[in-house]
Amino acid sequence: MNGDDVRAELSFPKRIEDGQFKGFNERIYIIKAGEWASMMPQVIDGDEGPAQDFEINVTRKR
Repeated sequence: MNGDDVRAELSFPKRIEDGQFKGFNERIYIIKAGEWASMMPQVIDGDEGPAQDFEINVTRKR
């Protein structure tokens, strides 16, 4: 992947000082370092693109 990596977390910081987080009440790691490659959709032999077995419905919130 040429060094590409994605990391994601949901954080609940205790406070912010000078634009930086200063401690956390809780941190939930959604994607840790090195996990991104295993989450990429797989291509099925003879198929044009990645396998997708779900449909995404987009609606406007009222």
